[in-house]
Amino acid sequence: MGQEPYRIIVVEDHASTAEALQKFLTTVGYKVYIAPDIASARALAKAIEFDVLLSDLRLPDGTGWDLMEELSATKPVRGIAISGHNTETDIERSRKVGFLGSRAALSWEPSRQWTGD
Repeated sequence: MGQEPYRIIVVEDHASTAEALQKFLTTVGYKVYIAPDIASARALAKAIEFDVLLSDLRLPDGTGWDLMEELSATKPVRGIAISGHNTETDIERSRKVGFLGSRAALSWEPSRQWTGD
């Protein structure tokens, strides 16, 4: 019997980007849930167990930074920030709230240990 696929919540308000990420991540073996905004992401995070939060930083109803801080206040969250606006300030803020470093990749060892930076 095989290992269950990793579950990823993708928070992205641009439908075509969310669809492309979902297609790619599903193709390589992940279970993907899409949330177009912070409210939907909160609901998903409460309703399902997930392994990774992949979040845009600027969303219609808040920021990925705020979401990461909120979710990680109750339990550890592995998160990757995605954005088209990556200033040094954005990168530093992302690290401070717990998003992985800029070289992060969706890669795990068989022991399910995170291998991203």
